[in-house]
Amino acid sequence: MTIKLQTLASGSSGNSILIEVNGTKILLDAGLNYKELTKRLAMCNTIPGQIHTLFTTHRHSDHLNDRCVSLLTTNHRCEWYHCEFSDQNFFPLPEGGWVKSIPADHDVECVSLLISDGTNKIALITDTGTIPCESLPFLTGLSGLVLECNHELELLINGKDPDSLKLRINETHLSNTQAHDLLQIIKWEGLQFVIGHHMSTRNNSSRLVEHSIKSAVGSGVEVVVAEQDSVSKMLVVF
Repeated sequence: MTIKLQTLASGSSGNSILIEVNGTKILLDAGLNYKELTKRLAMCNTIPGQIHTLFTTHRHSDHLNDRCVSLLTTNHRCEWYHCEFSDQNFFPLPEGGWVKSIPADHDVECVSLLISDGTNKIALITDTGTIPCESLPFLTGLSGLVLECNHELELLINGKDPDSLKLRINETHLSNTQAHDLLQIIKWEGLQFVIGHHMSTRNNSSRLVEHSIKSAVGSGVEVVVAEQDSVSKMLVVF
């Protein structure tokens, strides 16, 4: 039983995560164009035809590139579940394990995702202004977590974005402080890694994200900050 994970891209210009669950390769979001997605997958020794299933969290273009999804599903027969529009929120995987959607709080219909190999469990929490109370019970006992750390509130407030955009960002994306507070609630001795995700290039920095996460989880938990223009190292849970 294993889960392998690499972020392919993370940020407002496109998001995608490659996960392998007991040998089955899946994508979480596809917000890159097809050419760029293929390039990033190749860095992970993967081709599009090896992707068994795509799960998308919501319809914003940085998470769902329509042309890319069309090519994956048509040319490569990749199964696609756009989770919030499905009556089903539990998806068994071919070699054991599963994916489950849980509520998020965004300005369009949106979900967070849980992924399990049958023993271990990781979560993707992104594009949510708060963590809905009904989602918290599902976030116990995680082996790994991909967690939105979108902005540092002070930088957002003092930045050059219009006030209307600042308000929208603050209401629909987790800040470093919110991520820190959530980690203090759900951390436990079995947590192996945390990836800081969906970081703003204008209102945040890798240093601030890393500090927020490490100050919450302490030593013994690997911390990675996902970047927009590079593929992350592979993290393995077993």
